[in-house]
Amino acid sequence: DYDNDGDLDLALSGDTGSGYISKIYKSFEAEFSNSNSVPSSPNQGFSSVYSSSTDRFEFKWDYGSDIETPQKGLYYNIRIATEPISDNIDKWIISPSTGASVGYASCQNLGNYPHGFISTSTQPGLRFNSPVENNTYYWQVRSVDTGLLFSEWSDQQSVYFNSIPPGQITGFLATTDAKVHLSWVAPGDDNYEGNVTNGIWQIKSPSLS
Repeated sequence: DYDNDGDLDLALSGDTGSGYISKIYKSFEAEFSNSNSVPSSPNQGFSSVYSSSTDRFEFKWDYGSDIETPQKGLYYNIRIATEPISDNIDKWIISPSTGASVGYASCQNLGNYPHGFISTSTQPGLRFNSPVENNTYYWQVRSVDTGLLFSEWSDQQSVYFNSIPPGQITGFLATTDAKVHLSWVAPGDDNYEGNVTNGIWQIKSPSLS
């Protein structure tokens, strides 16, 4: 968008055989009310899952939307920090101007993660390797359409990375009447410290005949 009027222009340069040329062809689509509209940011489907086998997070989100660009044609810009994100933050894990691929977000480009997909997945996402333990990661994404316009940033997401497993269950007790009643003393979240919240208890028993 050479003249910044809301439509894409065309820039050409090369060797004609008799010399080098550079030309810009300006589009007049915007003058006929066909200017490119700003895309919408993703607003649901956010998840952040850590895999101990690969030592990485997978951040995922649902598609953004745009009037002119199909959902699967959108690109994404992602930013990740270890403190709540604001316009004044200067310590990024992945910043809008670096990260997985190109350029500066203040320039017109395809975002810092232009492909936006995890292999074999139908949902946009990013693989983040070797996170630092006992840190809270804050992250946001925004859409970039093929006209190189950015959406607003999505709502801020956060995830706490803790690699310390819970402690061993103690005080296990089983009582029977018409039913079997199981009870136990819950361990801490970090070995024997803290509380287990939203945890899953796995109970195994032999088959009875």
